[in-house]
Amino acid sequence: MTDNSDLLYNSCAWDMVYQLSQEVPANKNTKDLSAADYVELILTYVGQHFEESISVQEIADHLSLDRSYVHRIFKKKMNMSVKEYILSLRLANACSYLIYTDLSTSDIARSVGYDDVLYFSKLFRKKKGLSPSNYREIRQKEYQHLQAPDSIQDPELSEAGSSKSQRTEKSAESSEATKQS
Repeated sequence: MTDNSDLLYNSCAWDMVYQLSQEVPANKNTKDLSAADYVELILTYVGQHFEESISVQEIADHLSLDRSYVHRIFKKKMNMSVKEYILSLRLANACSYLIYTDLSTSDIARSVGYDDVLYFSKLFRKKKGLSPSNYREIRQKEYQHLQAPDSIQDPELSEAGSSKSQRTEKSAESSEATKQS
């Protein structure tokens, strides 16, 4: 026994782990998945990781598939490339953030996977025809218009609303008269 016997034992242990890893097959499913199943797995993975910087190669590695096979089956099933799908998913989420939140454009860009705000803005303008801030301004006005009370547009509700307010005013007047008496 030497002073470095623990290193020798560790070395032997790691050698055994290595030998076992060579003998045991990698984590592979026993049943073969169809192309449609793989596309579903791709969609799930992209949906969970679109806010990160992901590539087709990373997706292929995650699924233990060839990159060109991933591209081919996805394009056949979805009629767009994986990159195009990631872009459309990111832009759809960015649009939601622009309409329904007050987050800054830089925060939104980072939230959907873009560290470079200028690149995000340029890409957004190219795909949507508007800058993110112009898109927000227009869409928030549309959203607020849709959220406006229907009583303005529906005469029956307007009358019902005015009847209610008249009843409220009359009850206030009668309670005021009661106080004075």
